[in-house]
Amino acid sequence: MKNRYSFGGDEHLFVECDENMSLEAFFKSLSMTNAVRDSGIAGVTEICPANPSFQIKFDPDVINGERQTSTRDPMTPLLAVLRDEFLLTGAKAVCREGICGACTVHLDGQPVVSCQVPIETIEGRDVCTVESLAPAGEPSPLQQIMGTR
Repeated sequence: MKNRYSFGGDEHLFVECDENMSLEAFFKSLSMTNAVRDSGIAGVTEICPANPSFQIKFDPDVINGERQTSTRDPMTPLLAVLRDEFLLTGAKAVCREGICGACTVHLDGQPVVSCQVPIETIEGRDVCTVESLAPAGEPSPLQQIMGTR
């Protein structure tokens, strides 16, 4: 099994190394968590290894701090601006009613469903998307560690 990564719309990244518990999966997850810890990635606040997975807690404001501006209609949903204007497609347009959570991003460190947030309400506030893990299109140190294991 390839590693499976889940971003749950809050400050956590969950990595599943295998569907079954095994020594190989345990050592793989342990190796990855040690590499994350040793790299000293800014914004990573906790690392919780388990067999055959692990969880990483991070501070989204430290990882993603770039400012963007939009000239779209003030009532345009944040999701539309993120995907269509800024080409940040990590937040998914699924239900567009705020039910499924696939469009979840952080607004001032709190998870919100971006399909229900008009852009007029976010001026001067911090928005963090899953793309914050790979600034400038380059894999972040965290992604580099995940990719080599």
